[in-house]
Amino acid sequence: MKNLKHETYNDGVVFYGEIKTLFNSYKKKIGEEFSRKGKLFFKELSARESDVMVANDLGYKIDKKIKTYSRPDITRKSKVKINNELYDIVSMDKDKINMYLYLQRVGD
Repeated sequence: MKNLKHETYNDGVVFYGEIKTLFNSYKKKIGEEFSRKGKLFFKELSARESDVMVANDLGYKIDKKIKTYSRPDITRKSKVKINNELYDIVSMDKDKINMYLYLQRVGD
């Protein structure tokens, strides 16, 4: 019998999507809202020192690093929401099964 290794993603739920601009009837911008495309469970990881140094050199800060199942519809342009906090994806790594998202809190 094969030993199957199953990853557990039990640290929370991440919603991914994009920011939509809201307009009134006069086509004037009245705000923005998060438009959700889907959700995934994730495992929170600690960022390596080398990740933090590269981020600082490129001018951004890593607030969270998470691991989740790989999805083709998530790009660096996507936004993610965890516990009603909105994050930008500043970097991502993928393999066949998993992806690692490096997140920066929006507004910081």
